[in-house]
Amino acid sequence: MHTWREQGNGENSLTRETFIATIQSAEAIPEVVKYLTEEKGLSYVLTGKLQSDPLERRFSWYRQLSGANYYVSVRQVLEAEKNIRLQSLIKFSKINIEDIPDIFRPVENDYSKELAVSKDCKHMLMLLDTEKFFYERQGDEDNRIMYYISGGVARSLCKHEKCQDCKELLIKENQDVVVRFDNDCLLSDCSVVKSKKSAFLDQINRGGLTYPSDLTHISSLCIWNFYSAILEHKEAMAFLLNMSHTQEVFTQTFFTLAEECQELKLVENMMVIMCKSGHPFKDILKILSKKLFNAFVKNFGKEINSQARLQKRRLHNEGGLSSSNVRKVKKLQSDKS
Repeated sequence: MHTWREQGNGENSLTRETFIATIQSAEAIPEVVKYLTEEKGLSYVLTGKLQSDPLERRFSWYRQLSGANYYVSVRQVLEAEKNIRLQSLIKFSKINIEDIPDIFRPVENDYSKELAVSKDCKHMLMLLDTEKFFYERQGDEDNRIMYYISGGVARSLCKHEKCQDCKELLIKENQDVVVRFDNDCLLSDCSVVKSKKSAFLDQINRGGLTYPSDLTHISSLCIWNFYSAILEHKEAMAFLLNMSHTQEVFTQTFFTLAEECQELKLVENMMVIMCKSGHPFKDILKILSKKLFNAFVKNFGKEINSQARLQKRRLHNEGGLSSSNVRKVKKLQSDKS
């Protein structure tokens, strides 16, 4: 190789970088084989495995996940590595998608987390007037909305619940929806009315409506009343949203109130209910409170974003012009240079 490089005329020869890589590999491989057989006691060495193809394949994967960008940044490499690990977990480990956030969450001591949640829970109880939580009942409109939401959450819980008796605590058996049209009593035998009823039911009952049990509905109303009390208290709401363990603090505060307040016999009685197989409803209630809290906070975030967009639109509409007209006026008044 050295002689070939010295005698090369440039046309029938390799490039300088290729010569250097080839000579280094030819000189290094015998030394590696000698070290592995004499020092490490290996019987044989597969020299074909001494290559950088897997490393190059990995970096090529990073670049493709970063939008086919050759000059990837450190942040893009870290994000691409997370995506690769996520795909590997789903493909080879047969892991549940719901467990993925817990895997990528930073490692934290369970004891320190429990102390932090307990401390934040005590502070929440100090901020709120605990005697008025469940006495401020919501109106009929909120009651009907919570009936629909609790049915959706109960359906979601039943998908992952293996105990059939626990499912019976969450939902009712399917009920027929009663639909009445104007002058329905006079046209009850009319085929046109029957076809309209069936078509209407198909539209509102696309995937199968789930009817929550009274226990699930009442529990959801209690959780909604608790969240409404926090929502009205600006300081408590700001404290809740700024902490790191929002779900855990919300749930623990709810259960602490239900266990300590003597007047809350309804919630206290729900915690001791068990299914026919002996599973406590309290465990289901914890998951129910977390799912409802996610729905409430998501709706709260949408309201904040809508207010921000409305405020931005008002600023653009100063002078009675629409946002598009304001941009046109600015463009016409700007210097062409």
